Order: sequence, then structure tokens, then C-alpha cells
Amino acid sequence: MICKLALEVARQGKALSSEENMIFVNIFRRIEVVTEYRWKVKEACDTSFIYWHRSIAPVYFSHVFNNPTLAPNLQYFLASMADCRKQILSMRHLSSDVDKLSLLQNDIIGNFE
Repeated sequence: MICKLALEVARQGKALSSEENMIFVNIFRRIEVVTEYRWKVKEACDTSFIYWHRSIAPVYFSHVFNNPTLAPNLQYFLASMADCRKQILSMRHLSSDVDKLSLLQNDIIGNFE
């Protein structure tokens, strides 16, 4: 943002030619894309919605149990449950974070059995 402001001031003061201005604009666009990339990937890969759809876990576990070749994919499902941590820790009816996380853990283990 500061760079864009500085570029605008330089453009208004006629310190840069239009060609130089376009070069800086393109450079700033590239920098912006690179800096937003990590945030966009994290947002696109967020699986916290699974917390609200925990009822699919027993169905998924039984599907994996019936198709043992899918067992290596089980790690991805369990890793997706880690994104639910934010929702779990925001619960107010349990005071201890350990109690909150053990609730999810017990739910997953109960479905797995």
C-alpha cells in the first residue's frame, strides 16, 4: 500500500515516464500476488467445515473398512479434522481446552470403532 502511494506521488510529480510507471505497476502486481498466495492457499485448503458435518465420519470409516486399498487415504481425512481445532477451542460450554479437544478425539475414535 505504501509502495502504491509512493508510485502515485511519483506519477503525479512527473518523476516517472509512463513506461517506467507501467514497469513499477507490473512489479507491484507481482509482489502482491506472491504475498497473497500463502493466504489464498490456506483459505482454499481449509477443511474446518467438516466439524459441522461429522456425521460423514462413520460412513467414511465403514467405506475404508470395506475397501482396504483406501486405507492410506485415511490419514488425509484425519488431518482434515485438525482444521476443526479453531471451532472446538471457541466452544464456551467447556472451560478447559484439553476437555474440548478430547471431546473431538473421543468422537472420532468412537466413529472409528
